[in-house]
Amino acid sequence: MKESAVYQEILQEGEQRGLLKGEQIGLLKGKLETIPLLIKLGLTIAEIAEELDVDIALVNQFIVNQNH
Repeated sequence: MKESAVYQEILQEGEQRGLLKGEQIGLLKGKLETIPLLIKLGLTIAEIAEELDVDIALVNQFIVNQNH
């Protein structure tokens, strides 16, 4: 079964999706790590969200988590 073309195709697609998801998570983590610097520079939460191309709620949640 593991040698079948269908299995191999599904396995390859799953691996590609996993890699893409990992890249997306890494990119998001990098963006979030810049939030403290952007706050120090005087940007508002809305400006930070716009500059990082993320949702305002995500920026707010990151800030709340950093303050606890």
